Amino acid sequence: MSLVEEKPGIYLLFGEDDLSIAQAIAELQARLGDPTTVALNRTIIEAREFDLDLLKRTASAMPFLAERRVVVVKNAAQKITTPAQQEKFGALLLDLPLTTAVFLVEDRLLRNDHWLVKWAEAHKGRVFLRKFSHENTADLAAWIRDQAQRQGGRMTPTAASALAAIVGNDTYYLNQEIQKLLAYVNYSRAIDEEDVNAVTVGPLQSNVFAMVDALSRQDGKQALGELQRLLDMEDPIQILGMIVRQFRLLIMTVEVLQGGGSLEDVVRRVGVRDFVAKKLIPQARRLSSAKLEQVYHHLLELDRDIKTGLIEDRVGMDVFVADFTTRSE
Repeated sequence: MSLVEEKPGIYLLFGEDDLSIAQAIAELQARLGDPTTVALNRTIIEAREFDLDLLKRTASAMPFLAERRVVVVKNAAQKITTPAQQEKFGALLLDLPLTTAVFLVEDRLLRNDHWLVKWAEAHKGRVFLRKFSHENTADLAAWIRDQAQRQGGRMTPTAASALAAIVGNDTYYLNQEIQKLLAYVNYSRAIDEEDVNAVTVGPLQSNVFAMVDALSRQDGKQALGELQRLLDMEDPIQILGMIVRQFRLLIMTVEVLQGGGSLEDVVRRVGVRDFVAKKLIPQARRLSSAKLEQVYHHLLELDRDIKTGLIEDRVGMDVFVADFTTRSE
């Protein structure tokens, strides 16, 4: 069913696939006319500011020089907690003019018995309901191949499965990797599994690069922020192991550069891929070999202290970042 042909007044779009939800909304907006005029008629209401009065005022306004007004409401369900509020919310939506398209976006999966899903099912003539989620690897691999095709390229089934296994269901990150892979093959042939293995870095490794880059620039605030994002994604011991590995690569890179080595030498002697070497080299040039050796041994000691219970893992890693970015060499 097309989002545009049916022209319902309300769209309930939910699931973890943020990119596909954004594309679905963009599909409608693209058919409403001039992008500048459409932008003038679009309002986004975040959960933190949501209330029924704001929604009513915003969605009741007539569109300006456009077919429809677009109102995107993000995660409203978390603010509507009682049956009375739910009933009032539903009645308000059904009373809105058809010149307004309201997108109810929930960035998580909703069960079939969730009150908002049940309400949408009960009003199918006015409400378009769609789940955006990849519940298994085959679904995600099919989505990846479809995205590659949308962008003018091709990808083999095995390559799509490999990319899904490395990145997971973070669709925005997947889209970035698809664009990078298409550029890598110059859109001239189908992306294969070997291309994926040569080019793709998963989100965890990418965040480790970002954290170490912030450390090398003595940007403690960003480094701590990247560390917290990493710790929210994976077990602290695994994260620490990845950070240790990154500094070991940096020590090896510094040695190659000090010997007059080139990018190609770093790739060959450090044993990393070309795009990894391109990230390592600027970091290595900001850090001396003495500093790197000191940090590397500090990390090994931290690993020992965490595993023997001398320090709590998150506290120890926070202290490491703060110490790195406040001490001079």
